Amino acid sequence: MAPASTRSLPSPAIEAHPDPRLQPIVDKIRSSGGKVTRARMAILEGLLAGPHHATVEELEARVRMVAPDVHEATFYRTLGALEELGVVYHLHFQHGPSIWHVAGEDHEHLFCQACGCTIEVASRDLEPLRAAMARRYGFVLDTRHFVHQGLCRACAARPDTNRGS
Repeated sequence: MAPASTRSLPSPAIEAHPDPRLQPIVDKIRSSGGKVTRARMAILEGLLAGPHHATVEELEARVRMVAPDVHEATFYRTLGALEELGVVYHLHFQHGPSIWHVAGEDHEHLFCQACGCTIEVASRDLEPLRAAMARRYGFVLDTRHFVHQGLCRACAARPDTNRGS
């Protein structure tokens, strides 16, 4: 992780943080040679505060309430560096902006093309698909990066729902 230009945050403030997910992330940043700056801490706390799916713009709004001086480019650099460490990942939701997500929350997303609802499913539910792709094609499928599209139960049961989408 590339060092940021802001000062490093002292450890005692981090260790006092109530979210148990924060300290392992901080440890990972430090063990990779990265610095834990006030801006990075604000961004991490904003991600962990939830809701657990956020666009950069939503995250910025959340963080700016407590740290208004964090530069816009810092959000993108920090999220990119955290993604390289495996701490967060982004997913693509339709044709909209990327949605950022804290890694370790082991679920994936189903999106109904008719009503727009999103359903979270356990990642293990997609294991048969990943196993079939590996077995048949030798391809290791990363299913968490994209939202899987189709029809929810209610829309699939409606006779007027367009199944050709």
